[in-house]
Amino acid sequence: MKNIVLALLILGSCVKSTTENSTLTFKGSNTSNQFVDDLAKIYNKNRIKKINVIGGGSEEAIKDFINGDLFYLNSSRKLTDSEIESVEELQGEKVKEIIVALDAIAIIVNPRLGISELNLTEVVNILQGKIKNWKELGGPDLEITVYGRDQSSGTYHFVKQKFAPDGFTSTIISKNNSNEIVRAVRSDLSSIAYVDLSSVSDDNHFPKDGIWAVNIKIEGGIAVSPFERMAVLNGQYPISRPLFQYIVDFKNDIINEFIKFELSEIGQDLIERKGFFKILPMHSTLNKQNGF
Repeated sequence: MKNIVLALLILGSCVKSTTENSTLTFKGSNTSNQFVDDLAKIYNKNRIKKINVIGGGSEEAIKDFINGDLFYLNSSRKLTDSEIESVEELQGEKVKEIIVALDAIAIIVNPRLGISELNLTEVVNILQGKIKNWKELGGPDLEITVYGRDQSSGTYHFVKQKFAPDGFTSTIISKNNSNEIVRAVRSDLSSIAYVDLSSVSDDNHFPKDGIWAVNIKIEGGIAVSPFERMAVLNGQYPISRPLFQYIVDFKNDIINEFIKFELSEIGQDLIERKGFFKILPMHSTLNKQNGF
């Protein structure tokens, strides 16, 4: 009897492990969720084993990835070396990093505000609460209202690390997603916010009505719009980032094929139509080092 119970326990453990390892779900970044889901729907046609895509934010998914509850991660920030080491130690497998797209961060305001450009120092000072009124920047006498993502967002952590390492202004208003931020800025003359560019782009990569993405300049440089594609790709627009996927390398052929599809010409064209940017040759080189 004891042997039967032991066998059942071992079998249950094996089934659980196999099920978990074969659950082909990418989870994480709300920024990349839509284009990864769109690519998965194309890839899944006429396939029995399908790719699932779930949003919810990078940070919560990163916790699941580190805890061993997730094997395929969409992340709008780069994992740290210690985070990767934790996963590899737990799983006994290598973690592979893939760069699937590039994203520009747009600094948006209400078009009626009359502010068309800012330099990086001004952006930093606004986000940190050191500049509090638009009149300090040549605008109307209005207290500045800053909107941003909540702490489950990889975009929140990316912007905080780059532009507000000591913390955002205490008056910042957090929203669950970029669409909520865009709606708030449309209705609030005093507002400013950061969002991924796709949130304020139409399918032709043009700005959506009722919102203004300010031109950004580095001290001594010229002001550049995030809608200037080449300026983003050559680094002249200063607020951009790669978007990542991380996988625990279980040698899963379906996952590997799907990632190669994302990186193919068809996949990259779709990503660009969704308001993002194709990866550069240097990113392709890094991907090839990981087998992609």
